[in-house]
Amino acid sequence: MELRFRTARTDDIPAIVSLVNLAYRVEDFFIDGNRTHEGEVGELLAADTFLVAEGDDGELIASVHVSIAGDRGYFGMLSVHPTLQGSGVGRRVVAAAETLARAYGCREMDLSYVHLRPELPVLYRKFGYRETGTAPFPHPWKLKQPAHLVTMSKPLHEENSDMAKSMALTTPLTDEAVDGLEIGTHVTFTGIIYTARDAAHKRLIELVQKGEELPIDLRGQVIYYVGPTPPRPGAVIGSAGPTTAMRLDPYTEPMLALGVKGIIGKGGRGPAVREAIAKHHAVYCIAVGGTGALLNRHIKSAEVVAFEDLGTEAIRRLEVEGFPAIVVNDCRGGDLLEAGKKEYRTSSRPIPAVRSLGG
Repeated sequence: MELRFRTARTDDIPAIVSLVNLAYRVEDFFIDGNRTHEGEVGELLAADTFLVAEGDDGELIASVHVSIAGDRGYFGMLSVHPTLQGSGVGRRVVAAAETLARAYGCREMDLSYVHLRPELPVLYRKFGYRETGTAPFPHPWKLKQPAHLVTMSKPLHEENSDMAKSMALTTPLTDEAVDGLEIGTHVTFTGIIYTARDAAHKRLIELVQKGEELPIDLRGQVIYYVGPTPPRPGAVIGSAGPTTAMRLDPYTEPMLALGVKGIIGKGGRGPAVREAIAKHHAVYCIAVGGTGALLNRHIKSAEVVAFEDLGTEAIRRLEVEGFPAIVVNDCRGGDLLEAGKKEYRTSSRPIPAVRSLGG
């Protein structure tokens, strides 16, 4: 079966909840009620990433929650539609989650399962995971009988891999700097970058359509998809983790046409955006999702320079030093996430059967 992986959107939340609860019916013997609800999935999607897999008919058939903390990734709430359990779909979803974590620079992948599911460690060991400890069950009031979590981990990085490549960049970006970037390259940005989310992009495009002057010169600039939280007293900026990039896809081609050379966000981009990035000789990078507080240490100053009335979505001028990211789409049309999935599909490694997956 051909699977199409993508990062989830907010309008996927009801389908994800339905799929997860259906897949986790196997845990009814020790869990009282559903595995999750729309509020929980919405919070996880806002903070981290959900990968979803669509089948030939476009229906959502699998999903997994992926979070990143420094050089460690975690996947959980792994769900496969019951009609496809045992077909190898689950293993491919795990591989996609690992590819995403590698793209974020993770060196280890973690998971947890309930100790009352003895079939799961047998499966996960086949995937390369090993037990590392135990943890309390996070929602003990839902338990029909005592239970705890078992944690497992797997190393992701290989020595001499492409992920070891690194490059320091100074903004604004030049064509020569963009030429030197390949998918998988770790980069650090030093200089000025600008923040902009949906509302700010919409206003910039409207100004262009009206023939009015833009508040900033976008030529060679790097745009960071972020809406930082208010700063604490004495802090330069609040939490500044990246926004899911695909929601900005409709605005990306016009922004690139205005001279933007670099974009930083979270998650993958659609085919039209990948083509536009190559056409305009630009680059798209991912920052580490869910670690906004850690990224703050690389932001030395922040100043609102346009659309102050938008509040958190106003355009801010950030002075950054050593701001870390990974190249996902380069100027030659490369796509790190797609390359990882293709590498797995063409691998000679066997795909073990996947039945009821939990985490």
